[in-house]
Amino acid sequence: MPETAEATIVPEFYLYRHDVTEYYTGSQGRAIVERCGGKIIDIYIFDHRRHVHCCELRASYEMWFIEGIPGGETLPEDEDIDEALREVNTETEPVMYVHAFDVESREGVQKLDDFFDAETWEELLEDADGDREQAHSKAVDHVREGLSCNPPY
Repeated sequence: MPETAEATIVPEFYLYRHDVTEYYTGSQGRAIVERCGGKIIDIYIFDHRRHVHCCELRASYEMWFIEGIPGGETLPEDEDIDEALREVNTETEPVMYVHAFDVESREGVQKLDDFFDAETWEELLEDADGDREQAHSKAVDHVREGLSCNPPY
């Protein structure tokens, strides 16, 4: 029987902006929101080609947290914003799951063409001795590192 080549499916990463303003409650939370211009956005990445099922039939995306950013239209000149968000970012879960339909029906989803390609995927797959899960984890790390150096948001 002839050998069949396994199709290579290259991860396709997207940026997802999630408005988390409503979760900042209490006087401290409201003060952080005010210093951020009235809105806080958490930035996540996800692989558009990788669906997960969280104990249900409906497909979800696994979202990896990058950072929280001020999302207001006008931001005050306040150097404490970065410090306040850094403190809040340490309390954010590193991964969340969002239904694919909910993600695809929202504005603020952006394809990350410049951060990952087929050649990089092949290198990561080779380094992981063909283990796709390990290679995918390294791909996420690769994109996160690229975003920390050159954020498109």
